[in-house]
Amino acid sequence: MNVIDLNEEARERQVLDMCQRELGSLRTAAPSFYMQLDDTDPDICTRAELVDLMHAAPTASARHYLFGKFTMRIAISLATGRPF
Repeated sequence: MNVIDLNEEARERQVLDMCQRELGSLRTAAPSFYMQLDDTDPDICTRAELVDLMHAAPTASARHYLFGKFTMRIAISLATGRPF
């Protein structure tokens, strides 16, 4: 592994840690939303449930996280032919 690879790995770790902290902060800042998020599981919930989660999101970063899940689920649907 060269220096560039180490820098990229450190950069990746830094941004992933930041995202984990932001998502984890919802546990204390918005406990009812965090429980709803934990119970619903945006990777497998229905489209309507995911929209409800995005609507209930207490912060822009939480809404963007869920929007990313939503667009990923659309892409998976297009690739697999399974409805979302």
